[in-house]
Amino acid sequence: MIAIVCGHILELLMIIGLEILGHSCGQKIPISPCPDVFQYKVDAGGMWYGLISVPPPEPDFNIKLTVKMYLNAVPPTNYVGTLHLVETKDEVWRRLITGDKRPVLYELYFPLSSPLPLVKHIALNKDVMCVGKPPRGMLTKISLEHNLFPIRLNFPHNENKSTTAPPDSIPNINRTEPTTDHECGISLKASIPLVVNGTPTRKGEWPWLVAMFVKSTSPGLKFQCGGSLLSTKVVLTAGHCIKPKDRPEVKAEFIVLFVGKHNLQEWAETNSQAKEVERIDIHPDYRREDLEADLAILILKEPVVYTLYVQPICLWHFSVDLNEIVGQIGTVVGWGIDKTGIISSKPNKVAMPIVSQQTCFFSKKEFTSFVKNRTFCAGSRDGTGPCRGDSGGGFVIGYPDGVRLRWYLRGVVHIALYNEENQQCDLQNYLVFTDVAKFMDWIRRYV
Repeated sequence: MIAIVCGHILELLMIIGLEILGHSCGQKIPISPCPDVFQYKVDAGGMWYGLISVPPPEPDFNIKLTVKMYLNAVPPTNYVGTLHLVETKDEVWRRLITGDKRPVLYELYFPLSSPLPLVKHIALNKDVMCVGKPPRGMLTKISLEHNLFPIRLNFPHNENKSTTAPPDSIPNINRTEPTTDHECGISLKASIPLVVNGTPTRKGEWPWLVAMFVKSTSPGLKFQCGGSLLSTKVVLTAGHCIKPKDRPEVKAEFIVLFVGKHNLQEWAETNSQAKEVERIDIHPDYRREDLEADLAILILKEPVVYTLYVQPICLWHFSVDLNEIVGQIGTVVGWGIDKTGIISSKPNKVAMPIVSQQTCFFSKKEFTSFVKNRTFCAGSRDGTGPCRGDSGGGFVIGYPDGVRLRWYLRGVVHIALYNEENQQCDLQNYLVFTDVAKFMDWIRRYV
């Protein structure tokens, strides 16, 4: 029994011999030499086409699809067919960035409805995926190509560094191991002692650390800022990361957040989750001119999954009096630029002592512009500290809780003075943080 279709979608084929004959139109339907890669299909208008299925791209590769066909006829024009994605490029990217590992599909429309061409060769980049036998009486060879470029990470001041990152490895959301343990402020991966030197961190050591990327005008993502995970759907960052002084405001649809991420250059990183942003709420008192109330809440479209590498930070619930914590040591972790001016691929941490408002205010006249009632200063003035790229990251303080430390969010990276000599942050002076404790009424509306 043979299911014969001409002008309708083919539901069932029982293959007999080398070809199947169409119904009244006498169409010969060739047998695909690789049905898992290439299949003959009929669209709603009765047109035959080839459906091609390829796996998602591997790290550091574009998707270059090359299709070669045999045609036992001479096309009447120069038109040799079209090869295009079933989805748009943006739809493919959006699907892959949420961890969808289904194949990428292409439609190949033929130059003639009859006879249908035969597969000669299908290759994905340099990997040959399908080879067909040459037919008798072949007259024309057809060759078509399609390129789908991967998402690219743009590291500021690092144009010479390869930052190609494939779309299929962006999310890794399906590679996580959920855990029922989700106490705030607890690293389920044991921490190592802190060193005041901008020392490297271990993966999972700061599980509330968030990396914020922005879709750039060229295909890809650009690292923008850090942030802190407050709950499964809420991230806190700096207002100037969303609405900077000298650049347009960043809209929610252009932001992708990564939790559980460690190496920015390792796209196929396990335990990392990518999330899109549904809504942005900048603090109502925020002003671009002087960066007052420099905070923003990001609401995720979908909740994160708590794992050993993804945990929330504890909100501050102690006294808001800054004088009570002067002299205490806090920690800042982020991917900010290093001494060479390049964004770090892995986060670094630095321990910073909190100083009084008076000490900060009188240490340098420039601080008179940004030291306010809802900020605080910290730092050792020894050349270490957060810089560009660390904005929005948290200033956390650890307090003993039994045999472990529980970490609380007290500040958000706000401002560093500018060193005109090296055109970088002036880390020989204190750094200014937005005092989260002074904004708890606003923050708790979201958590």
